[in-house]
Amino acid sequence: MAQATLSKIEEMSSFSPRLDEAYTLLSEAQKRELSRYLTSAYFVRDKNLLQLHNFFCSPSSTEARYDKLAAWKFVFIRTPFNEKKFRYLVSDLLSAVESFIYLEQVLEKKPGYYQHLHRYYTLHEATENHTALAAKIQNTTKLAKVVLHPSSYLERHFESELIEELHTSSLKAYRSFVKDKPTGEPGGLDSYYVIEKLRQMCHLANNNNVFGLNNQSFNQAEVLKLAVHPTLQSNFFVAAYYHVYQLLISGKEAHYYNLNELVNKYGFDMDETTLADLLTYARNFCIAQVNAGQSRFFDELLELYRQGLKYGSLLPNGEINERNYKNIVTTALRTGQHEWALDFMEEYRYKLNKVVRDNAYNYNMANYYFHAGKYDKVLRNLQKVQLADLFYGLDARSLMLKCYFELDETEAFMNTYYSFRTFVQRRKNVSKQHQKFYLNLLRLSKKLMNLRPSDRKAIEKLDKEIKTSTALADKNWLEEKLKVYL
Repeated sequence: MAQATLSKIEEMSSFSPRLDEAYTLLSEAQKRELSRYLTSAYFVRDKNLLQLHNFFCSPSSTEARYDKLAAWKFVFIRTPFNEKKFRYLVSDLLSAVESFIYLEQVLEKKPGYYQHLHRYYTLHEATENHTALAAKIQNTTKLAKVVLHPSSYLERHFESELIEELHTSSLKAYRSFVKDKPTGEPGGLDSYYVIEKLRQMCHLANNNNVFGLNNQSFNQAEVLKLAVHPTLQSNFFVAAYYHVYQLLISGKEAHYYNLNELVNKYGFDMDETTLADLLTYARNFCIAQVNAGQSRFFDELLELYRQGLKYGSLLPNGEINERNYKNIVTTALRTGQHEWALDFMEEYRYKLNKVVRDNAYNYNMANYYFHAGKYDKVLRNLQKVQLADLFYGLDARSLMLKCYFELDETEAFMNTYYSFRTFVQRRKNVSKQHQKFYLNLLRLSKKLMNLRPSDRKAIEKLDKEIKTSTALADKNWLEEKLKVYL
């Protein structure tokens, strides 16, 4: 890619980062359903929203996608551009997308479905429909074999209340119902409460670890006592979050392996959201262990990614997130699973959202070639990567810098060094933490490039700098390259 083109792309930014991001999250199937949603006058009154939606769905270059004049022309064709009207249009489409996502989730999970119908039929004294609803609940409860998500326990609690109400029409029937109704054991409400409290406690414990806090959840000690009750402990959601909490508090590997065992055993029985949450905690533990020097946890991390693929938690709506795609490839390459990484890239290439597909595939192929030592192919693939996205702007330049180091091309290395440093310093959306990580990489890689085998003092100093640095991108690579001098 020519330098002039690179500069032009680097300066571009989306006229609506939120909307642009939303369309990278939506799967192709969701985009088709969103089109139907936008054509419904019941939900959407402005027909122009469908046209702007079509603009975001149409195949176009990065330049066109980021150009608000191109978007306006696509929608209105001959009408002169109006900044205020365009902003309202973008805002309305974003609201419509969020409403669509909400509606899709509600229709899929139907939270409070029976309660709302019960309330409506009771209010209108609809006896026939009320009786039919109760019968439907009883039949559904009998057929249910697996609880797929924690809120199912709350649904069961409300269903039990509705069934009980059905028996109140006859004193005899109600007496028999009360007599046979099990008591003294945790019910649906108890299970739901303990699961959600444990989930909250895990979130709080994680924040405590990250920010150095000591916050506690209300009734924390009591919840932990309930969680080890034999009946509740047999609930795999309770058991899983209990081990997550203990893992966050103690950091003991035993809780990680217990959590992993539960995921392996009940992964197909859990809803995707909860499973993804549990696997994220497990992955974070492995990453922390790797960062602490326990490299054997790279294999564990790769296995967790494989579980996420197997159970579908990494494939919401049939698509894989580009960040997960990259992390899986990187982890596989770090564990020496080069052929598996290549097979994965090809198998899941078309499960990437088409908006990011080419960028993700080309960058990860470049990373694959780098680990294979085919540096000429690395540079050819990086030329296909559009660097407007910060996600690729940082990693692609880092890969390019390392590639020129491996090729011992000093001039190309220094040119990349200066352009990379300018990119990090000038981009406003690079956080202070990321700035520090990449500026340290640049500073130390430059020292490494200029290092002389005879300068023992400089070698020892650089070795100490790399080892003691806590904010450093590609630390393992720098340590590996320095080994030849030690």
